Amino acid sequence: MENISQLLGRLPDIYRLRWSLQLGEPFTAPRYLGSALRGLLGHGLRKTACVTRLSHCQTCALANSCIYTGLFEPAVRSTGGHGVPYVLSVPGTGGVSYSKGQLLTFEMTLLAPHHHHLPFLIQAFQNGGRLGLGPQKIGFEVAQVESLGTLGERDWRAVYLDGELVGASTAARIQPPPPPPAAVLTWQTPLRLKRRGRLVGPDQFSAARLFESLLYRSFELLDERPPRPLLE
Repeated sequence: MENISQLLGRLPDIYRLRWSLQLGEPFTAPRYLGSALRGLLGHGLRKTACVTRLSHCQTCALANSCIYTGLFEPAVRSTGGHGVPYVLSVPGTGGVSYSKGQLLTFEMTLLAPHHHHLPFLIQAFQNGGRLGLGPQKIGFEVAQVESLGTLGERDWRAVYLDGELVGASTAARIQPPPPPPAAVLTWQTPLRLKRRGRLVGPDQFSAARLFESLLYRSFELLDERPPRPLLE
């Protein structure tokens, strides 16, 4: 049976991207801005990538090869890879006010091989900017996208600037520091965990439940189920 180090070696490469959106009007951010951005990404990506214009992806003959289903609805595919391959990391900006022309910045973790679809993601957010952000439908444009060289560092490099691709995104190097004697985790957005089909409440939450969930997520990315000994 493989150990955790061998498992990590099989996981897809990680691409860490920093997005800067230039707002077209003054904007007051809602409490959970990430949900709004994810919704715009989904609408914009479907408009960008869908060629059949069907109302449901489940009945589409192109679902297994579509960029939209691969990034946003992988569960409708029959060819494996059912884990959503990206995560938005949006700062806690609830109630924060932005002026016209100011940059709204957030980060995205994207897994290989979907980094090849960065132009589609840029166009998706451009389409989302035309729909508008928040209840006021504030428009925006993608001003810049940067790629991180090493996780935990600040070596960002522009890959999209002023309407043009200026470089290729690269996988972020992983150089974990020595394990500390203790760690404190802070959740900036709501956390939802399930175990055996039931939500994990505050009384049932533990470090073991958290790492069990991370382990399931890791094997989901490989389209596998974790071996039982790893869960014990």
